[in-house]
Amino acid sequence: MLERILELAVDTARLSSAPADLRVVADYARVLIAARRESHEALRAGTAREKFEFDAATACLIHQTKVQAIAGDDQLNDEQRIIRIRQELFGASLTE
Repeated sequence: MLERILELAVDTARLSSAPADLRVVADYARVLIAARRESHEALRAGTAREKFEFDAATACLIHQTKVQAIAGDDQLNDEQRIIRIRQELFGASLTE
């Protein structure tokens, strides 16, 4: 659909110089710019997610022994284990 809008915009701009037609071309351009911006934002969000997942996996590997000790601590309930593991992986300054 975006390719068709681009074709229409180019054809309209090429064939007409009437102000009304040029406003239509500007509207087409706004749609194309918005679509490209949305595409870039989706790419950035995907990249940020990949980075977060990589960082989390790296932290798990680095802290594996400590996490296993926390997970095996029978004196902690599940919620306490999760809180302690989060603190180990991401720092003690986390909000509860």
